[in-house]
Amino acid sequence: MDTFRNSPPVSRTFAALIFVFSMINRLQPAVGYRLMFAWPFILKKFPEVWRIFTSFMLAYSTGIILTPYLIWRFGGTLERDCVRLRSASFLVYLLFVGSVILVINSYIWMAPTFISPMELAILWTYAQNNRDSITSIMGINIPAKYLPAASLFMTLIVSGPEEMKLEATGIPAAHLWEFLTNYWPTYGGGINLVPTPGFLIRWFHGSEARDRTRVYRADTSELANSAFRVGNSWGQRGLGRRLGSD
Repeated sequence: MDTFRNSPPVSRTFAALIFVFSMINRLQPAVGYRLMFAWPFILKKFPEVWRIFTSFMLAYSTGIILTPYLIWRFGGTLERDCVRLRSASFLVYLLFVGSVILVINSYIWMAPTFISPMELAILWTYAQNNRDSITSIMGINIPAKYLPAASLFMTLIVSGPEEMKLEATGIPAAHLWEFLTNYWPTYGGGINLVPTPGFLIRWFHGSEARDRTRVYRADTSELANSAFRVGNSWGQRGLGRRLGSD
């Protein structure tokens, strides 16, 4: 429990919610139905807007245990080790990727739940940031870059081709985020089109941000003082003095 409690907050909370809502759906199907995505219930007079979010938190069968674990493990690694995906940015990542998955699937596949493409999106992003590392899935060691393919293959074997197609939509969603936040600013000369709002940065990293600001200001002040001392020393030489003369 200490390991889980001390893990990064966004992936930890997301994994816990997946487990809780999945168990509710398994034990109380009538309640679980009210957690699934369905446009008629979202667009009615009194909209059930929570369905938009809970539809990403419903896993089935062995996924009730496996899916929260994989998101906690690989999402937590991204949140902890990837500079571009620290907690505030990882939350924005989940919201953006989830929005793209929602648009793709709610109109093409009409799926009621979207946890499998979200899981694959996280695995794909992990693979892109750890291409040369070795990781394990289901006790089998594989290069991290093959994680998405291994996940799709397992889904094909266990759940069939239709579920695999649904899961595969997580890759374009994650790739679009990567393009807009990394490839376009780095190679296209543009700006990050999915920025992390300042209030989220302050919420998750307030003390850290303030510490960095203080260090930056101290370094800047020291640099300015050094420049002043150098300039002042040079000024004391007087006009017409040559470098190295007494």
